[in-house]
Amino acid sequence: MTQADRLYRWNRWYDRIPDAWRFQVVVWALIVVGALNMLLTISVGFPFGLLLLLAIAAMAAIRVPQTFGWLQAGEAEAAGAGARMEITAPDWVLRVNRWYDDLPERFRPFVLLAALAVPGAINMMLTIAGGFPFGLLFLLAVLVLLAIRAPYAAGWIRQPEAAAPGTLYVAPPAAKIEGGSPPLASLDPPQAAEARLPPASSPEDEPRTDRPPQGAP
Repeated sequence: MTQADRLYRWNRWYDRIPDAWRFQVVVWALIVVGALNMLLTISVGFPFGLLLLLAIAAMAAIRVPQTFGWLQAGEAEAAGAGARMEITAPDWVLRVNRWYDDLPERFRPFVLLAALAVPGAINMMLTIAGGFPFGLLFLLAVLVLLAIRAPYAAGWIRQPEAAAPGTLYVAPPAAKIEGGSPPLASLDPPQAAEARLPPASSPEDEPRTDRPPQGAP
């Protein structure tokens, strides 16, 4: 079972709940998780609100793909192929991922290190100078990298279809004819010229060689 199949089953279960009970299900689930988080915070010093934030993030990760139409399961389930994710991402997300794929293998760790070290250093300076929450910018940078790279690596981003090249039409050269357009008869192919035979000569026209000329003895 793929991750898309799990998301589809959770969303199908939620859609089967009556509309009047859906809000109650979400609220009471968060209340239970928040109460458990409070008990852990009081007993062992667990970070306050962490489980509640994780529960909200999990609900958003389950419900957002269905809400935005990224989870395609109707036709795929009927064909027996299972659910699939198709995210229509902006063009810059595709360009960034393709740029990262074109990098040599030895340079990729340095790119990730720079993308995380720069926000971490800025976060450290802000924390020392003005009491900015420690690690907040670093966590945001991690989330941005995951949001850009994880769907592409999982094959969830819809690739743009390559446009088919158009047919090149070259107009034939127009004949320049004086007096405007040629008549319709001139558009027909020329017919073969009939062979004209010379007229046959009559016997009277041929010279008589067996009769002597006049005046001869």
